[in-house]
Amino acid sequence: MIQRLLWTDSIPLFLCCQLLLGVIITSDEEQGTISQGLDLLKTVLPTNCFYESGSDNDPSIIMTDDSCAKQNALHEAWPNSNLLLCTFHFLQRNWTWLHDNTNKVLNADRKVLITVAKGLVYSENEEQLLVRYKSFITNETAVKYPKYIAYVGNHWNRRREWAVCSRKHLLVRGNHTNNYSEAGIRILKELIFSRVKAYVQKFSFITECMELYYCRKLLSAAHNRFDRYISLKYQGLLQQN
Repeated sequence: MIQRLLWTDSIPLFLCCQLLLGVIITSDEEQGTISQGLDLLKTVLPTNCFYESGSDNDPSIIMTDDSCAKQNALHEAWPNSNLLLCTFHFLQRNWTWLHDNTNKVLNADRKVLITVAKGLVYSENEEQLLVRYKSFITNETAVKYPKYIAYVGNHWNRRREWAVCSRKHLLVRGNHTNNYSEAGIRILKELIFSRVKAYVQKFSFITECMELYYCRKLLSAAHNRFDRYISLKYQGLLQQN
């Protein structure tokens, strides 16, 4: 049953444990546009989705990057879901902020500050997270950059979205990023479409070829069989053993 959804960039795809669930093709990523797409997606969800509670029930977990438009639209569609941030994208945003020349962070201090940010994200429990945050705001390197302290402080109230220790009661199965789905989209954009925005071709591929591809994958998994290209990939290793 579907419990977790991952939202990927550029082409909004919904995945359950990296299995494609639905696609929304839009001309932009504004909140209103996304909300309309979600409403349409909900109309085609089967009655046994989300633990057989019907399409009105909310998925337990939805993981995205830090996009207000996406998160607001998702909260509007499924208000009872746990909206989580991909830890990779969260730290990437921190790293981008530190490298922004307008913030005037010294190169030697960037590594120190991002290490502190990682410590916050991967704290083992709430108590450790609180101790590390208090230590951060008095850190000798951090105090040189009040803007960065304010930046992290703005995210502190949303720590349940990005702090790993706040997810222990959720069935994330050790997945704190949406990198698996991002990798799939990268193959689609770079290898298949070669970064060309051919919308007619994109629509045809997603609605026809991609669906058949995932159906074949599901059948292969159900019958405990590997596709030929996977077998060939590991054939050399098997022969060595």
